[in-house]
Amino acid sequence: MSDVVIVDYGAGNLRSVVRAVAHAGVTALVTSDSAAVEHASVVILPGVGAAADTMANLRDSGLTDPIRNFIESGKPFLGVCMGMQAL
Repeated sequence: MSDVVIVDYGAGNLRSVVRAVAHAGVTALVTSDSAAVEHASVVILPGVGAAADTMANLRDSGLTDPIRNFIESGKPFLGVCMGMQAL
């Protein structure tokens, strides 16, 4: 598993975030796998658009609880745009 996980829930500014992380010299795993989120050291949640759509996509992907649990663990989390607002 990668230490840095960028969550792909089918929406958002995913490509921009992936490029920014790569530009910083970090190798990240782009995934919608809840197990990868649970085992990550750092999670980045991109997002663009309406909160209702974002939350529906996260719920449908089974990512809501793993992301919530990750944040509660105190590990580093970065929500970008709607990715932060959805919290």
